[in-house]
Amino acid sequence: SSSPCSSFALLASRSLAFPLLPSSLSSCGRQSVFLVLSCSLCCATASPATRFWGGRERKKKRAMEGDAFEAAKKVAEYMHVNCLRNASIPDDPTLPADFVEQITIPLPDAIQEYLQNAQSLQFTSRGIFEQLNLVWVIVDNVLILWNYERNQLKPYSELTQAITAVALVKPRKDVFAGDVEWLLVLSTPVEVVILAILPQEDGGIEIMPTPMSVPTDNVNMLKIVGQESGRIFMLGEDANVYELQYQRNDGWFHRKCRKVNCTDSLLSVSHYIPSFLQIMPSGVKSDSVFDLLVDNDRNILYSLVDSYIQMFDLGFFGDSLRRVGSLNLSRYKVAGIAVVPVSEFSDGHLLIVTSKGERIYYTTNPASIIGEDARPEKFQFVANPTNPLQMLDQQEIDCIHYSGGFLLMSTKTTEGGQNMHLVGISRHYKLTARHFEFHDHVTQQQIPKPIHALAEIWDGSSLLGSDQSLQLISLSRRFHCLSHDFLRTLVMKRPVDHLEDILRRCDKERGMGFRGNSRRLLQGFFNHYGFEQACALCLSLACDLDPRNPVAALATEAFFEFGSSVGPKGGRNPSYASSNKPSNAVEGIILRLSLLLRPIWEHEIYRLFDIATGELVDPLEKLLDFMQQRMLTADYALDPKVAANDHPSLMALVKVITRCVEAIRLIDILRGQVDKLFVICSKLSQETRDQLDQIRFYELVANAGAAETMSKLLDAMVQHDSFKYQNLGVCPSFFSREDAILAEARKLASAALEHEDQREDRLYRSLRAFMEVVAYSRFDLKQIAEQYFKVEYYEGVVELALAGAQKTIERQEREATNGTLSPERMREHMESVQKMYLAITDTLDNIRSRQRKLAVERVRVDPRADSRPTQREEVLEQKRKDVLNIVLASKNASLHEHLYEWFVHGDERERRMDQAQPAGFATYMAQLFQINTPYLEEYLGRLSDEDEKHRDKLAEWYRAHDRHADAAEAQYRKATAASSKYPIPLKDRVDMLAPARSGHEDREKTWRIAQIQLEVLEILKRRTPPMVLSELENQLLSYVTLYKDYALKYKLWVQCLALLKYYPAAPSVIEKLWENIITEKKKIASSDAHALLFELDAVVKRFVQTDRSALDQSDRLFPLEFILNRLLITEQLPVRDVVGMLSTKVSWSALVDGLHSVIIMAKTHQAQLEELIDAQHDLMVRWLHNGPREEYAVKVQQLHARVKYLEEYIGMLKRCKNNAPTLAPLERLKREIQTSVPRGSGSYW
Repeated sequence: SSSPCSSFALLASRSLAFPLLPSSLSSCGRQSVFLVLSCSLCCATASPATRFWGGRERKKKRAMEGDAFEAAKKVAEYMHVNCLRNASIPDDPTLPADFVEQITIPLPDAIQEYLQNAQSLQFTSRGIFEQLNLVWVIVDNVLILWNYERNQLKPYSELTQAITAVALVKPRKDVFAGDVEWLLVLSTPVEVVILAILPQEDGGIEIMPTPMSVPTDNVNMLKIVGQESGRIFMLGEDANVYELQYQRNDGWFHRKCRKVNCTDSLLSVSHYIPSFLQIMPSGVKSDSVFDLLVDNDRNILYSLVDSYIQMFDLGFFGDSLRRVGSLNLSRYKVAGIAVVPVSEFSDGHLLIVTSKGERIYYTTNPASIIGEDARPEKFQFVANPTNPLQMLDQQEIDCIHYSGGFLLMSTKTTEGGQNMHLVGISRHYKLTARHFEFHDHVTQQQIPKPIHALAEIWDGSSLLGSDQSLQLISLSRRFHCLSHDFLRTLVMKRPVDHLEDILRRCDKERGMGFRGNSRRLLQGFFNHYGFEQACALCLSLACDLDPRNPVAALATEAFFEFGSSVGPKGGRNPSYASSNKPSNAVEGIILRLSLLLRPIWEHEIYRLFDIATGELVDPLEKLLDFMQQRMLTADYALDPKVAANDHPSLMALVKVITRCVEAIRLIDILRGQVDKLFVICSKLSQETRDQLDQIRFYELVANAGAAETMSKLLDAMVQHDSFKYQNLGVCPSFFSREDAILAEARKLASAALEHEDQREDRLYRSLRAFMEVVAYSRFDLKQIAEQYFKVEYYEGVVELALAGAQKTIERQEREATNGTLSPERMREHMESVQKMYLAITDTLDNIRSRQRKLAVERVRVDPRADSRPTQREEVLEQKRKDVLNIVLASKNASLHEHLYEWFVHGDERERRMDQAQPAGFATYMAQLFQINTPYLEEYLGRLSDEDEKHRDKLAEWYRAHDRHADAAEAQYRKATAASSKYPIPLKDRVDMLAPARSGHEDREKTWRIAQIQLEVLEILKRRTPPMVLSELENQLLSYVTLYKDYALKYKLWVQCLALLKYYPAAPSVIEKLWENIITEKKKIASSDAHALLFELDAVVKRFVQTDRSALDQSDRLFPLEFILNRLLITEQLPVRDVVGMLSTKVSWSALVDGLHSVIIMAKTHQAQLEELIDAQHDLMVRWLHNGPREEYAVKVQQLHARVKYLEEYIGMLKRCKNNAPTLAPLERLKREIQTSVPRGSGSYW
């Protein structure tokens, strides 16, 4: 994952190793990959598929729904079942033998002559190089290579010493010429030499000597093996492991070929250890069992000497070596060891076979996983299955061969020959952490001569398996047994071969039909293998054979006759009518499908690039045709109930098979582009590359997420100039018509980006193409927007987003109408619409970001320049307005809300990002206020109700558009709202009420009461706990509530008096309030007359009208007579001070009349009376003579109406003594008034 490219990309470069793939992938060609990978579905551990189909991964998006997904799940379940049984020992007498000898080829006479002329049989040995179809025979110093396919002999006799070991290995890269694909390594008691094998035009080989050789140092090499990377290892007779290192040229410190002892440092101390304490053998004896193996999957080297096994770690990349563990099985007599491929049994790494036929599995790491961070540590026991040969009374095993899940073991017979036992390890099941169940099939074949070597024949079959699961698509397994005189070919017959033999016998007895002996054989076959499995085998013959072949017709007939039943035992089930289980025919189809797909079902996709997966297409298509032509028709089956019950399952299986075929074809297309994947994958994100590495075949079939990830790879491939996306038409599930349109549109967009000529035309054409598929699930607007942004094609992004959102909304409405709209589906629609809206705001963000950069650059270049934008900025501003106009023309309310939300929070986003705001750069809110739509008015209204920070935004928007009355109305509604989602301070409410009171008496009254409430609040804040003030602070109170619950309760007499303007009250109540006010102020003034008048002056000012006119006598809140009487008579305050205080706040007439009433009441108090009359006289005189001359006549008229007041005062003074100083001014004022009034103007005359 640390590499910039995925395993897809690594396939393009064969020089890069695959740590997860078998090392045979890069060297042995396609066949070796088949051998190793074909068994991967037989692994014992719980696979990711188990979690996908039944665990929490089940919740992932499915590529198929309903019955189709359940059918795929059923296919997956069959992947982990011991699907096909073979005849167990003792053999079923009704069935033919499984293991038969096909052909026997005698060794050429020339080889026999060499053997007869051999100096000593001690220096003769033989074996098989199955990679090149060669049998090798060593006779003294001569190596004879016999191509048994072409019957060609190639002897090599250039060595002078007897040959002790030979091996066929792959060469290191860059050491030999390109046509050298194989090396022969020969060992003699004196030296080890390397020979090159050159292919010839006639199909033969040429053995060429090389200058590479190394002395043995008197240690015979008994076994030589090669690693796939070209490293060569040898096992010496001293039990040491050596490496033969070679390179092109000699170096400063190393020769081009040298021998390195890999265990010398470990054995050097053995000289000091007594022999009876040594665990490791000191050498290889003549009767010792020895072997040397390389695990190319895990890069591990094993050596065996007698019962002692050593393990060497070759490093993650196979370029190092260290001894990591050993195993002493002295209690067993080991017959041989074998490497278990990763793909076959991931928990077991090494298979040990004892001389009695017991199998012991060991792992080299406690986690059973070998990788870069988990290298082999020690041997750890895994499993010891039941000995498959314990029931047979046989001699000890002397030769074994393990290949592709089959274990061949040979034992000697009393007649001098050998019995060949083949153990098919068909399945492993992991039941607990370290407990496994093995299903074995055992068959045997007697060979008349001793066996020297065993090997499996690579006959071109592309998919080999460890069990019978692949028999329907691969040839029979064949093995070579090399004896003293012959090369024998043994064939493992498949159950499908047995079925074909039975059907051929039935064809000979055709007149009888499936009756008599033929029916007995066929019934025995179905009973032995089970009806489901037997139906799968019949289906194989019916589909794969030529329709004109009578066996195909008989297989079809048997499939329908026996497949109409239910259950593994067949027969007619009486309760079938109440059962929903499919028939055996359907189960046979599922089983066959699972058998066909098993080699690839759980593989990662990139592992399938070197497997001929295309070979599966033909049998799958034949199966599909058989179902559509023979089973989805009216004449299907014999029982109508069977057809009705099977139909849903069959339709679901058709969908599964169709998708599997398309997936395989897609893999074939990818395989053809493997040389380009390195470049293509480099354009993908690291996350996508990691996901591609993890996609397995079953996920590609059933998981929409995996298909979506694969589509990203296909999109990248389509963008590659040399790739023809029309090729993907064979897999419409992964590359549909919509994908083709997307591909063409993306190419147009890319061309517009790269070439300026015809840019507008290409952009327009790409936009039209994108419009066709805007509702497609794989339409990625974000990716398209990135392309359009580069050429500033903002209108295209917005139009695509609007079209996509509209189509999604329409689809949601249709589903809602049809009743198919689930909550999950609705959520998906909403998320899709939001992505479209987000693309619009991203477009505006992109424009604004460019504008900001230009403005910042303009200011940076010339800070003293004015704030006017440049021409480029004006162009972007016009683009912004065009985009905004397109969006605002939409009638989608949710779109408008998303847009306005983006504007409202834009300034805050920029502050958080600490982005510079150059001079003259408009804020988001300023741009929002330029918009004028009904949607915005509604949105700002909701926003002001929900968010305190934006409380005044609606009013500000009104004022920005010169709608001041609406702004005042909005503020008034907000201030008088009975409830709010957030508290509005009372002072703010008062301020909000002020603009709306003009011309509205009720609103004026509301504002006045709110002001009084604010006064009450401020007073109570200074003397009341805060909890009492919550109601006052957070809402407007009615004047009744405010008066009773607060002003009166807390003795706020002035505020009570002010509230009585809006609350009816008797005069006595008002007089009582004034009495309380005067009493309260008197306490404050501490009975000081001047301080009391000062306090009262502030109270009286409250009742002066706003136009500064004086209070009138008729004002009910200001009982002047009561106030004057209280101040002058009761409190006996200085008359002139009281009159002076009131003269500027009360009208002259009201003050004169009030003062007159006080004088009448005070006539019994002579001293006070003279002071009151004197004050009244001064009040009248000043009023008469002050002011303009023109007003004199009018004032005289008003005084003439109050002459009687003067006459009364004169009478009162005359009755008093010493009244001369006061009496004379009154008489003069009286005469002035009377003489100044014209005749007839009053009643006095």
